[in-house]
Amino acid sequence: MILIVAAFGILAGVLTSSGMMEVARNGVFHPEMFTFKEVMFLFVGVMLADVILLNTFNALGLPTSTTVSLIFELLGSAVAVAIFKIVSDATLTM
Repeated sequence: MILIVAAFGILAGVLTSSGMMEVARNGVFHPEMFTFKEVMFLFVGVMLADVILLNTFNALGLPTSTTVSLIFELLGSAVAVAIFKIVSDATLTM
């Protein structure tokens, strides 16, 4: 019975998540818009967040998805670096 419910849950997730792998395939951000220093800060932030989040989730026994966590960590760090870049440079605007 549990396998049947899990199979239906996986099937529902597969049929309704049409855009997630397309985001992973095409990229989350455009690194050509950042300097090398900003990209390095971005990737170090993603690495640290990934280690902390995945270690915490595994310690609590929660299920984790490394692909989804990496995609959203990249998205969040790219947005944070972009906002910092816009705030620190007076010639840039939203």
